[in-house]
Amino acid sequence: MASAEELIASMDAAGVEKSVICGFSWSDPGLCALHNQYLLESAARHSQRLIVFLSLPLTNPDWSARELDQGSREEQGVGEIGFYRHAITARDVDAMKPVLACWRRKDPSPPSHKRNLGHTYPGKGRTRLERFYEIILAFPRLRILLAHWGGGLPFYELMRRWRRP
Repeated sequence: MASAEELIASMDAAGVEKSVICGFSWSDPGLCALHNQYLLESAARHSQRLIVFLSLPLTNPDWSARELDQGSREEQGVGEIGFYRHAITARDVDAMKPVLACWRRKDPSPPSHKRNLGHTYPGKGRTRLERFYEIILAFPRLRILLAHWGGGLPFYELMRRWRRP
């Protein structure tokens, strides 16, 4: 992690004009609120350089919906969305639907949904790739950015089993 000032200095050194800044998907709503406040204040200080993605603990959909609804109009997305203590279940997908529907109505730049594949390490998400596909199918008009190639999700379109007519 870096402070906004460290990021701006790094951007200047590398000749980068704009960066997307996002927090961590804390399970504690208080930490998410604090992180979001810092990001929004940083973007206000560097309005032409920083693009904010809010952090929402979607394991707490009621709080997330309120934070999103009350959020500043400075945000351009939501991310990182992550479930680190357990795999996303069908119940979690259903619980996220009101928040994702609210986000869909705002219709800004894409929210970020991060998926890491590869070796196992402490804190790594355990959600199967198919669960992310369910979220995409549940919200076909919601623009979603899947980092790290979405764990290979784009290649599902090449498989007859997953291809939609």
